[in-house]
Amino acid sequence: MATPDLSGLGIALAASVRWAALRAGALAAATAAVGFHAVNHWVDLGAEEPGTHAGVIGALSQTSLAIVCAVLLVVVIRQHPR
Repeated sequence: MATPDLSGLGIALAASVRWAALRAGALAAATAAVGFHAVNHWVDLGAEEPGTHAGVIGALSQTSLAIVCAVLLVVVIRQHPR
């Protein structure tokens, strides 16, 4: 499976540093994208090509990043309750 282009997500995250109104949405999108990518790594475990990071290390790093994004999202939501 090809890696999707996430440059727009990076721009949204960068913009959310300046504009607080973008933070929850950008972090929610990042959490979903990285979370699905982590699931993909776990499903493809053992089918990686030599020289790629699709193995256990890749799955663990993507899972860790998804957890960090989720924690940041919870912090942002708790700081600005509706």
